[in-house]
Amino acid sequence: MIIKNVFLSAAITQAIDPETKLMSPNYVKTLTCIIDYLQSHQYHVFSAAYLEKFGGITPSPAEVFERDYHALRKSDVAVFLLGQFISTGCAIELQWAYDFNVPSIVFIQDKSLLSQLEYGLLENHPRCDVHFIHWVENESEWQPELKKYLASFSNGGSRALF
Repeated sequence: MIIKNVFLSAAITQAIDPETKLMSPNYVKTLTCIIDYLQSHQYHVFSAAYLEKFGGITPSPAEVFERDYHALRKSDVAVFLLGQFISTGCAIELQWAYDFNVPSIVFIQDKSLLSQLEYGLLENHPRCDVHFIHWVENESEWQPELKKYLASFSNGGSRALF
């Protein structure tokens, strides 16, 4: 499949500072770094955090569900940013990726932060590939791994565009 559509999953609610009502600048930098990298390599990136202006917009729960569910279902690959914040939303999206046979790439700071169930799902994904990338701030360390894993999924065809 030729990968065109990437679903980027990251904590939103837990990442919002209660005082500013926005995500921390460091977390926004992390997300935009991944988005920019993917877009610079011609991928179409779906990111709820980006669409919601990193906390500046709060859609209804029904809107979030419909938008995210359909975007992930149409994705060629899902990229998860896990570990900095605990997110039930990310856990649900992990399950959707599993259900929809969407190959997944997981950026993680520390695997020990995952629940046993999340870890088990990721390590024993019987229907599609899951790759882990240890998250570090230095882009030159994670970009080659991301590129390699995206290329490993690219072997013809693409799902419908968002």
